[in-house]
Amino acid sequence: MPLCFADKGILLLTMSTRFKHALFSPKALMVWVSLIAILGGLTALGQQLLWTRRMVDILGGTAESASRVLGCFFLGLSLGAACAAWVGSKGISRPWRLLAGIEALIIVCGSGFFLLPPAIDWLWLQMGLEASVGWLGAIIKTLVSVLAVFPPAFLMGWFLPVAAQALRWDALAFGRKGLLLYGINTFGGVVGLVAISLLVLENLGVMGAFSLLLLLHALCVVLFLCLDAGSGRVPSAQEISAETNSCTPTPTEELMTVRFLLFIAFFSGFAVLSAEVVALKIILLVAPLSFHAPAIVLTVVILLLAIAAWVAVRIRNRPHALSQSLWLAAVATTIAPFAFYLLAKWSGGLPAADSFSFYWIRLFSLVLLAFGPAFFFAGLVFPLISAAWSRHTRVWQNRSGGHAWGWLLAVNGLGGLLGAEFAYRILLPQAGIYQSMGWIAIGYASVCICCMPILRFRQLKPFTRNRNFITVGTIAIVAVFLLPKLPTINPYLPVQLLWQRSGADGTVAVVEFQDGDRAILVSNQYFLGSVSGRFSQERQGHLPLLLHPHPQSVGFLGVATGMTPAAAVIQQAPQSVEAFEISRSVLSVSERFFADYNLALAQQPHVRLVREDARLAMTASRDRYDVIIGDLFLPWGPGEARLFTREHFAAVHDSLRQDGLFAQWLPLYQLSESHLSSIVASMRTAFPEVHFFIGKLTTGDPILALIAWREGGQPDWQVVRRRVDEERPHLSDPLLRHAAGIRLLYLGNELSLPSAPVNTLNNVHLELNASRDRIVGGEKHYLNGAAFMHWLEQQPTIPGFYAALRLLRWQNEHPDRSQLSDYSRQWIPADILNDESANWRAWPGPVPAGLRLD
Repeated sequence: MPLCFADKGILLLTMSTRFKHALFSPKALMVWVSLIAILGGLTALGQQLLWTRRMVDILGGTAESASRVLGCFFLGLSLGAACAAWVGSKGISRPWRLLAGIEALIIVCGSGFFLLPPAIDWLWLQMGLEASVGWLGAIIKTLVSVLAVFPPAFLMGWFLPVAAQALRWDALAFGRKGLLLYGINTFGGVVGLVAISLLVLENLGVMGAFSLLLLLHALCVVLFLCLDAGSGRVPSAQEISAETNSCTPTPTEELMTVRFLLFIAFFSGFAVLSAEVVALKIILLVAPLSFHAPAIVLTVVILLLAIAAWVAVRIRNRPHALSQSLWLAAVATTIAPFAFYLLAKWSGGLPAADSFSFYWIRLFSLVLLAFGPAFFFAGLVFPLISAAWSRHTRVWQNRSGGHAWGWLLAVNGLGGLLGAEFAYRILLPQAGIYQSMGWIAIGYASVCICCMPILRFRQLKPFTRNRNFITVGTIAIVAVFLLPKLPTINPYLPVQLLWQRSGADGTVAVVEFQDGDRAILVSNQYFLGSVSGRFSQERQGHLPLLLHPHPQSVGFLGVATGMTPAAAVIQQAPQSVEAFEISRSVLSVSERFFADYNLALAQQPHVRLVREDARLAMTASRDRYDVIIGDLFLPWGPGEARLFTREHFAAVHDSLRQDGLFAQWLPLYQLSESHLSSIVASMRTAFPEVHFFIGKLTTGDPILALIAWREGGQPDWQVVRRRVDEERPHLSDPLLRHAAGIRLLYLGNELSLPSAPVNTLNNVHLELNASRDRIVGGEKHYLNGAAFMHWLEQQPTIPGFYAALRLLRWQNEHPDRSQLSDYSRQWIPADILNDESANWRAWPGPVPAGLRLD
């Protein structure tokens, strides 16, 4: 018999009720929340990564910019968790609805991400250069970081405490399920780091990647509203406490006071973040500097913290699990630098790989093998503290799962914030990178000893008591006497270490070779400048100054050894010189170790050395300089490719005076043809007419200058001849003492280049591609040696450059010859060859035969 209408309604209602119960059963609910936890971790770490990128773009590529983002992010998470704990103690009747509203607010806060670049650039322009690089600029940078990063981080900190109450967990359930949820949320951060750094950023750009994260937040809003509709009102904390049985803590946990638990939670965050900062600096001694290396290190650390949380679920009831984890963390942290050194030595460092995937796996494995045990055992500490916290009767009285946990999350995040700052500002500069790991290990061992009274010292086995004290003493000996002996520079490099400092701006060293040559070595990877390259570095300053009729106000983007800005001291025309350097350490060593070679640049009355990001300085300047000279920035260096973007070139254009000239030097030995094409295309968005000069008459380590005038134009050789005549008494370089020598370096204004996209702050095209190319053996495609010669011969040759091309061709065919043949001398103008006052040591290539090197 067919069902009547009423029967059909009853049947549908019954089916919908059963479907609702199945969809929102405890097991199904845990699945939904786990999915949201993964999304939460993904969006949190993804936002931190992108906010760091954005703050570096608009506030400067200094180490402080990244540090401020990290600080604001952890401070926001900590205060958010604390606020959630306080509100949770009052009772939240609809926690899923609250979390939906919080996710919606995160989307609203994130909308400022799209408005910041033009808004902050306008602010720097209104403030002007003097205010922007002074104390007011520092305040603005802090305020911008706080207002941009803190609100979304604060809102993200609510998730775990509120979700724990919404799931109605009592103490027993929370000690197990809460840790699983924490591990799942942490694992979501791993997914976010890998996805953003490897896939999303390269395909969608910075704006697209952030838009995707906001869409995921919107998805969380929908999921939270569905959970709210399905679960309804949640009992208050007092109701949950009355409904559930209290979990009896172990005798050891009874002795753990609330203050003790909070202290260990704080120390856990402090030690893990400080160790992560130090480990990154150690890894960067061998890993090619790029955008990808820090992301891989952070991925390993977060992954190990997630695995440790899941392992802690199984060992949480063991009586001495916490003290054993602290002891093992101390031992593993002490061993980590030695393991890294042996692995790096055995593997030959991290040379270029055949594929990016192979490099990624190799670096991941190196970090995992060297530092994995330390971060794994350190990662057990906070989850074990959380388990003990959940069983502590005085803490959990009249509280449900997650309320009190919020305080643990808060102090743990605050510890992470202070740990990172401590490592950057105190530990690394004072102790060095290897000893810093030793002091962190001493911290773990000391806290382990502090646990002994709590663990009933008299009841501990004598071996356990003695083991802890012996561990502290052994680690102290290792940290003081053995760790400093580990080399921070290539031990096979025939140099003497004169000075070294590690900090937020990396590891900077001054080394001296056996022949007396002195150089700045950055992160054991590349030389920032050297005494042997003095004349080449000076030429980078001299040549643009000789192309301008009246270069009175000069700006240098980059200082390094100070020899390039020294050109503005050697020449008499410049009246005001401002040089911007991003690294405090580099500025310090340029004054301390290279003053004899840069004419005591820091002491010159008309020279001003400013520690500031070059892009910010140009953004804050208008109509200020007659000549601006950009140093040899490396396109794969983290943040350096910003100085090859459309936005930066536009700011430089506006910083020039009416007849101003801009010269950007490029290290062709670190660029492929496609990289060069992208830079030229980007510069032409601000300067339609670009002219090209080579900096040396050698095929090894060639450099190229992109020269452009604000209002367009080309080199005026009458002006060059007059300027050379004016400055000749002060110049020693044979090429620069004659206009014909400068014409020898001129390539014209047309190059045959492949098409390439314009590099912008949004697409970060150049940095990502140059990083990948360097990792996978891109030097094979760099314009260096024979490749440079071949590329040069394909270019349209102007008459004046033909002689230089013949000299370069001869040098490429005879790379070991220190002197040019008599045949090659015919390509050098006679007035240069007959210049008896020239210093032929400054000649940029093999010296013509028969000339003395006085």
